[in-house]
Amino acid sequence: ALVPVALIVFPGDMFGQREHLMAVTAVPYLLLAAARVRRAALPLPRRLGTALFAAMGFALKPYFLAIPALIELFVLMSRGRDALRDPVPWLLAACFVAYPVAIWIWLPAFYTDVVPLVMASYEAIGTASPSIILLGNQLGPALIVLIPLGIAAFMGRFPPLIRVVTLAGLGAALSGVVQNKGWPYHLVPAQIMEVMLGALTVAALVDRLAEGRAAAPVSIPTATRAIVGLTLLSIVSLSVYIRSTFYDQWGYRNTVAAQLIDIERPYAENKSVLVLSPGVYPHFPTLNYLHAKMAQRFETIWPLQGAYATCPRGEP
Repeated sequence: ALVPVALIVFPGDMFGQREHLMAVTAVPYLLLAAARVRRAALPLPRRLGTALFAAMGFALKPYFLAIPALIELFVLMSRGRDALRDPVPWLLAACFVAYPVAIWIWLPAFYTDVVPLVMASYEAIGTASPSIILLGNQLGPALIVLIPLGIAAFMGRFPPLIRVVTLAGLGAALSGVVQNKGWPYHLVPAQIMEVMLGALTVAALVDRLAEGRAAAPVSIPTATRAIVGLTLLSIVSLSVYIRSTFYDQWGYRNTVAAQLIDIERPYAENKSVLVLSPGVYPHFPTLNYLHAKMAQRFETIWPLQGAYATCPRGEP
């Protein structure tokens, strides 16, 4: 029940970004990591398939590698040298090495043309300091849940899955900070992990109350207060984020995209369209609905923003 909320409803208009795709591939890997810590017996094809699926998501950006690095370190510390005989981390490492090598073989222009273009233009767009990102309204609210619950997860007797999700959240936060932008979609994985961590922690406390374990480290009144407090903390944190999931679809006919489709259909349907804009919306999904194709190879002309950022007005 938690996965559809965290991965489908919550991301809102950031659905389909590389960060969102990475989070989707990461969730089975988090379950696998928790099972490995518990030394659960799992079929080898399931372990390798889950690792391969996760590797494809983590390899989308080098920043994402902070997440498997933290989790594999935790598995190693939990299981000792026995973890080195597990094929999962070695398969992940092999995929992370093979990915850039495969790009060099089949798409060498990525290194010779695209990367220099990105370094020259993209890096000049929307930069933000680490302190602004950490304290901003995208990552700050997530950290007020991730940090205290993460400390509690490692100090108390909580299931391995909660600790694994904590590390994934911290790795996702680090990934967002290192990208040096502070854009919402860069930080959505940390927010997704916050949603999962809050829900899993409350569920663990409810389990203790329901089972009435004598060895539980907290009393029933303390656990009850903790459940109420964590629920309120999560609600306060999540209330900062503005998510328009389903709302935009309900009011689709009043959107700019719908109006553009009505204007462009007589001229552009099933044809090639040249879009001179640094944005993505409303040209997408407009072109999709018109079954039109982009005339240029690039999705937008956003590199011009970076190029013009360092070009004085009136200069060549």
